[in-house]
Amino acid sequence: MQRYSASDGDLGNHVRDLHFTDDYTLLVAAEERGVSRLSWSADVAEQPQMVSVRAAHGLLSDGIHQILPDGHGWLWMSTNLGIFRVRQRELLAAADPLGGGDPSALNLPSFLSQDCVARCEWQRTVKNIYSTALSFSTQINAAAALNVSVTPAQFTLAGGASQTLAIRAEALVGIAPEAVETVRIALRSSGLPDTLLSGALAGINGRIPNELRINGVGLTGAQTQRGLSLGALSVSNLGARVGGAVTGTVRAQTLIQDNDTNPFNGPTGVLTGLVPVAANAPALIAEVLSTTAADLDLFVGPDLNADGALQANEVLCTSASEAAIERCKVDAPAAGNWIVLLQNYTASAPGAADQIRLSYAALTRNPAGNLSAAAPAGIQAWTPFDLQVTWNFATQADNPPRYGFIEITEANQVRAGFALSIYPAAGPGLLFANGFE
Repeated sequence: MQRYSASDGDLGNHVRDLHFTDDYTLLVAAEERGVSRLSWSADVAEQPQMVSVRAAHGLLSDGIHQILPDGHGWLWMSTNLGIFRVRQRELLAAADPLGGGDPSALNLPSFLSQDCVARCEWQRTVKNIYSTALSFSTQINAAAALNVSVTPAQFTLAGGASQTLAIRAEALVGIAPEAVETVRIALRSSGLPDTLLSGALAGINGRIPNELRINGVGLTGAQTQRGLSLGALSVSNLGARVGGAVTGTVRAQTLIQDNDTNPFNGPTGVLTGLVPVAANAPALIAEVLSTTAADLDLFVGPDLNADGALQANEVLCTSASEAAIERCKVDAPAAGNWIVLLQNYTASAPGAADQIRLSYAALTRNPAGNLSAAAPAGIQAWTPFDLQVTWNFATQADNPPRYGFIEITEANQVRAGFALSIYPAAGPGLLFANGFE
């Protein structure tokens, strides 16, 4: 018996699948090392040559679960990020250094980087396989939380000519851990089907919260958030840019139980609010501050048909646990009117009119003079840093929540951002997102 493992070469130990391409070549799918090519000479007793192709080289993920050939020259692979395909001859050539191959030269129509933080860059080369010149334009389909560009955005290729594209993606807000934001880029030329490039940005970057919540403080105060990190990113000109804290609209009233389970069919047992959202708003927050009800459900979405009501097909955020304190946060909402709908699903007692305190607001990136943040001048990669947040709010009845937005910048370019919710005097409970304390 012969055993091969990571101690023998460029091979993962957590093997998920095997695929023989010929008598002397084996592809190994591993959970942590992408796809490894093991090549033997005619003497299979020799130690094989081992070369891995990974996400850094263009695979969709380093965790490959299965490899399936389709009989037409493509290898289909499954991952935790979905499925993708690669031409078998291109993968074998890239993983064959004796034949002049280089895994970094693999030119796949997918892109993922596990070494970038907040901003990621890739290069891909496309070729005109026709004999006549063709003009191309690019169309980008990405989550609103991402700013994606392709350079050049338009180009013309002579027959057989190639063009290198520079792809850049920046996260406008923090991506929650384990979350994945996808990017699709279509290359379009008149009369031809689109050529698609796809990629993903995952929430594995540094230590920046998606949201920070501060409860039970005065109208004037400061707090230092410790242990932030931009991961692998070194920054010599670090800064913090603040969107002024806006005051939440608080609806305090009584609400009876809805007479059925459908929250969208009438006014009984529901409370609705209109939230105007400006262009480039970083987030929209709606939350139950307090209630006597046993179970409330919260729904948020844009008023697409401009009828002033929320329909089921317009809902983009649902918070419907079996408890009464519900909360919705929508990152990068589209500009326009949004509807917040709160349903008294189960009253505290039959026929009871329960007390409800609901707050909602659209955040802004514009300063208002009531919130500031201070960061160190520069940081090294993987080095934690502190951020001091200072606020000064005017006195208002019932001390409504204030909602702000903070962006971590490098030479005024955004590298990360997160929402900040402050609850003066009393609020829904101290909570720091992502386990922060």
